[in-house]
Amino acid sequence: MIRHNLLKQRGFKKLLKYEVFLILFIVTSVSAVNAAIYLDNTNDCPTCTNGNNTYNPVTRSCGSGNDTVYISLDSYSNNIAAAKVNYIRSGTYTRSTNSTNVGALSIDASGTSGSKTEVVAYQGEQPTICPADDSGNSYCRYNPNPGDTSIRGCTGGSSSGGAACYYPNPAVNIGGSYIRLSGIKTYGQVLVGGVHDYIIENSDFGGGGPHINQGAVIMLDTTGSNYNGVIRNNHIHHSAWGESNANGAAIIMYNTSVTIENNEFYDNWTADIVPKDSGNQSGRTTYIRRNVFRSSSIYGNSTGVYLSTQDQDVDGYEIHNNIFIGKGTGVYSVNPSPGLTLVYNNTFVNCDRDIYTWNSGSPINSYNNLFYHANGGQRFYWFDGGSPGAQTRAEFNVYYSSSGTTYWNKSSSITSWQGYGLDANALYSNNPNFVNPGGTTPESFKRSSYAENMSNSPYGVHAGAYETGNEIIGPSGSGGQSSFVEAPKNLKKM
Repeated sequence: MIRHNLLKQRGFKKLLKYEVFLILFIVTSVSAVNAAIYLDNTNDCPTCTNGNNTYNPVTRSCGSGNDTVYISLDSYSNNIAAAKVNYIRSGTYTRSTNSTNVGALSIDASGTSGSKTEVVAYQGEQPTICPADDSGNSYCRYNPNPGDTSIRGCTGGSSSGGAACYYPNPAVNIGGSYIRLSGIKTYGQVLVGGVHDYIIENSDFGGGGPHINQGAVIMLDTTGSNYNGVIRNNHIHHSAWGESNANGAAIIMYNTSVTIENNEFYDNWTADIVPKDSGNQSGRTTYIRRNVFRSSSIYGNSTGVYLSTQDQDVDGYEIHNNIFIGKGTGVYSVNPSPGLTLVYNNTFVNCDRDIYTWNSGSPINSYNNLFYHANGGQRFYWFDGGSPGAQTRAEFNVYYSSSGTTYWNKSSSITSWQGYGLDANALYSNNPNFVNPGGTTPESFKRSSYAENMSNSPYGVHAGAYETGNEIIGPSGSGGQSSFVEAPKNLKKM
């Protein structure tokens, strides 16, 4: 009996050792499968080496963890895991690529519709990404001469780059679909190629060029098609001259339709957003909503949204619930779309020209906007090439000028303006009662009370970006989620 019990105990001990081994094997295997990819720098992780798979993100050290770490942008870019989360730790990271098409951070690993490839800042941190030249000199700074029109030529480009050639390569390029980029700071361009289903958010993007010798901070450029993209909750600034003034926009678009929401634009060259062409975008719409457009200290007469003439296939543009503060022009339309261009529920504050158009073939539909002027000699609308009635459809707008000298096109009379068959239900000289009319934050232009009740408007009973007062305008910690008045789906081109 004693011998039998001893044998049982020994067997139990062997079984216990086997179970412990099995549990450890399973835990180790699961940890290996779930291991994340990190970019960290040797200053914060002196024990790190490229490809080390014992990284511990809690201690920022190697030897006690199960994750994989890279210390160079080159190695990290080449090993980004598709359809998984890839982290970047705080620090400054630079790389020379000797190419105007390849960023210091290059993201080419496509995800899937159910699982995006995510390249994101580690929680609570904001890493900085900068281009570098072949000598290893980093460009972690903004262009000191964004208006440089000299002929210098970008690497691999033509000989007309000017200020756009300040940076030797982009800061970031995205060459894959189903990708999310979040939480970084850049000096230099973010280049997005012919991809789809991407999100660019929660970041600070500054500095323009050098792709195709143009000075955009974010360039959406493809010879094919770029669609289902979202650019949200970012600060976007310090674009530069590139080939021409118009090519110095903060965001410039080629063969693209996109949603641009809850961003802050300031200190850009010429314009903040230029949908230069929308080739191959039939059946799609570009949305520009809940952004704040500020004046520029580097270009005195900057435009918020410049709708261009080139190769327009998109079904329409919806520009709504934005705030334009002190712009040369708020919305400038040349010939934006063969479809419907809707400009509604925006607030224009002391812009020289709130809406400017010179084309009667595709009129701007202007509804429930709030126009505010405390300076003289400014214009609610300005038109070239035709009568106002041919270039806009305007209704349910609210106009206010404390100086009394703001004009509708060439007339200072609301009666003359309405004589074109426009704004029969508009209100004029009703103070919008901003919370702080001299303020600079979006919240300054919330309203303490409303004079208007546009019960027949399809865009709500009030005018301006804060139609309900609960909208989130500009960047926010929520990733740009908010309520807003959707465009009615049964509208047709007028």
